[in-house]
Amino acid sequence: RHPSLTPMITAAGLSQAVLGSNDAGLTQGFRVRTHVDFPDGGSLSVDELYAGAGGFKAGLAALVQKLSTWLQNPVEEVFPTQVEFTVEPLLVNPTMSLDNVQMSRQIIEPGTDLVVTILLRDFQGKAQLEKIIVPMSPDWVGEKLEVIVADGNVLDALTGTQTTYPVSQIRNFSAYLEAIRQQRRTDGLFVAIVRISDIFQDQTATTFELPESFARVAKQSDQARFSQKIAREVLWQIHLQPDRLVPGLVRKPLKLSP
Repeated sequence: RHPSLTPMITAAGLSQAVLGSNDAGLTQGFRVRTHVDFPDGGSLSVDELYAGAGGFKAGLAALVQKLSTWLQNPVEEVFPTQVEFTVEPLLVNPTMSLDNVQMSRQIIEPGTDLVVTILLRDFQGKAQLEKIIVPMSPDWVGEKLEVIVADGNVLDALTGTQTTYPVSQIRNFSAYLEAIRQQRRTDGLFVAIVRISDIFQDQTATTFELPESFARVAKQSDQARFSQKIAREVLWQIHLQPDRLVPGLVRKPLKLSP
């Protein structure tokens, strides 16, 4: 029950579980599901993929960092009642590459479907094609739109989703856990339609296009709690390839003509 030693002990247990479940020498990869229960009844579940020995080593370091952050957070003194791992060896390397992205058109009318064609290649270079149909809403006319194809971490960064939080932005540990749950999955690939928007943040809660008069009054009352910035707002998204790791980023402009 030591906040500094517990993450290391947990990581050692996870390493033994992985080594004991894979006789092929970490050649392909693993899915590791982590479930943490906290004394107040709160819990946190994380589902992540690792490709081969190098990927698992990096993921293990990230897991130790996460547990350390939870145990030594500056909001509340908490200690998990249980940390549970499920380790599943993968039959194939989950790594894929994002080879090409094409759109049926860059200027489109409302009510017309946009077709996004994505060419992927697996670890051995075998091609795989994904075709996504995106319905165009009339509400998007006149907006500065963009099609983004990226993994969850990259899309979170582009849309202003936070991964770290100042103490002034967190009310309690439950709010911190809820903020973590809002982060996108790290596996697979997201296709999203976004627009440039003003975002207003009340601690961990985000509001898009809040009237300027409200935002100004709020920021004047408590600058540490409230903040405002320009970011991308997701209007539509879909998640693909949930059992693969697909790094990369493609951004393409899109115009919806009246």
